[in-house]
Amino acid sequence: MGTSANAVGPFARAVNEKIRQLMLDRGISQVRLSGMTGIPQTSISNAVFRERSALTVHNFELICRSLGVRPGAIADLAEERAKGDDAPPA
Repeated sequence: MGTSANAVGPFARAVNEKIRQLMLDRGISQVRLSGMTGIPQTSISNAVFRERSALTVHNFELICRSLGVRPGAIADLAEERAKGDDAPPA
């Protein structure tokens, strides 16, 4: 069985998009975020940037805390965004 081009669903994609935006806004690189969280840079890359795997809840919380945001705030935004992605075409 082959791997899907998108290993994560709409909610995880929306979470990743918000994390990438926060990193950009704060001038935080993958390497710096790795140092702040203790998560290997390759894991951040694979989950947040390449979307080959989903973040664990633990890593999601570490990233949110390091970026100075509540995990629930990102989850709420991602849920709204994911709803729009799941909507059938008009």
